[in-house]
Amino acid sequence: MAKRRLLLMLKSLDIHPYSQLDLLSRTTTPRVLFFFFVFIRYPPKIWKFLAECALLLPGVFSFWSLNALFHPIKTQRFGRFFVVPVRGKVPFWCLMKCQSGLWRLALNAEVLGYLENRRKVHEDAINFCQDVLRKKVVDWQAICGNNLSQDSQPIHNVDLVVTIGGDGTLLQASHFMDDSIPVLGVNSDPTQVQEVEEFSEEFDASRSTGHLCAATIGNFEQVLDDILDDRRTPSNLSRMSICLNSQLLPTYALNDALLAHPCPATVSRCSFKIKREGHPCSPLVHCRSSGLRVSTAAGSTAAMLSAGGFAMPILSQDLQYMVREPISPGAAYSSLMHGLLKPDQSMVASWFSKDGVIYIDGSDVSYSIKYGDTIEMSSKAPVLKVFLPHHLLS
Repeated sequence: MAKRRLLLMLKSLDIHPYSQLDLLSRTTTPRVLFFFFVFIRYPPKIWKFLAECALLLPGVFSFWSLNALFHPIKTQRFGRFFVVPVRGKVPFWCLMKCQSGLWRLALNAEVLGYLENRRKVHEDAINFCQDVLRKKVVDWQAICGNNLSQDSQPIHNVDLVVTIGGDGTLLQASHFMDDSIPVLGVNSDPTQVQEVEEFSEEFDASRSTGHLCAATIGNFEQVLDDILDDRRTPSNLSRMSICLNSQLLPTYALNDALLAHPCPATVSRCSFKIKREGHPCSPLVHCRSSGLRVSTAAGSTAAMLSAGGFAMPILSQDLQYMVREPISPGAAYSSLMHGLLKPDQSMVASWFSKDGVIYIDGSDVSYSIKYGDTIEMSSKAPVLKVFLPHHLLS
């Protein structure tokens, strides 16, 4: 029997947590935790000026990377704190606090310790899975998701794709896959309930949900053996095709598609109707809102559910749509702001704002739209074969 061919898609080792302390934002993992003390008698305004000037010098604070270049942003003051956001190869936030003439330049150790642990757990999961594969009679190679773009070639000539990360990594892989190759998601960094409770008063310590991931490092080898020995079969998840002005977009949505103005504070204007076999089966709905979202069954537990939608059976072929924050829809339209599209139906939307964007499965894949463009969405798309957790199928 020929060796199975596997492709590992790896989430980057940089960790972007969803939220931190109020004074922290979009922190990636540092290579080292440190506290740096500066004794200085200058007034706060002078120290603020000197700190910003110092950050203009490349590598001044690059304790862990000689190649880091930092660019200061406007410094803000919160009580006795000055916050200097710094961006570079490894971004971080600095807190400067004055205490009895002592200026402290410090990183929040608890948050950064949590982030460092996330990086290490993910890295250990990658190494563990690779060690397991080295023991199997399979050919495999690994690629990093960061190396893929919308212009990358589709995945082919493999028997199985294994994603190591979370749902986002699996979603990214799906954009390069047809219905001939199954995918197994490995949740490399599951949320730990005890940790979330411990830090609940300080920051959000949630990790990866892994809703579509059938494996963790705890059961990866067993799940893999079941797949290789044909004791486990993949499920067919419905995806969504999107046509822009009658041209099929190359990316199929596994979770959802959002039509919205690129500025979230700007009103999105569009009209839509539902068709069956090319013929209208609903009235034309005009709406002013913050956008129009259409989700698959797999995506119904994500943003759609958060916005007030409902969770759908994972294998459903229906699509669920919702107008986001409609402005005075009126009695005639209110019942049409949220509903379902059956497999033989499609939604045709006309865009009436100057600018707009189609976001597919989040913000990483997007297509610009303009006034007068027509967008058609339906479940007439190749399915994605996914090895799902048992609890989703029960």
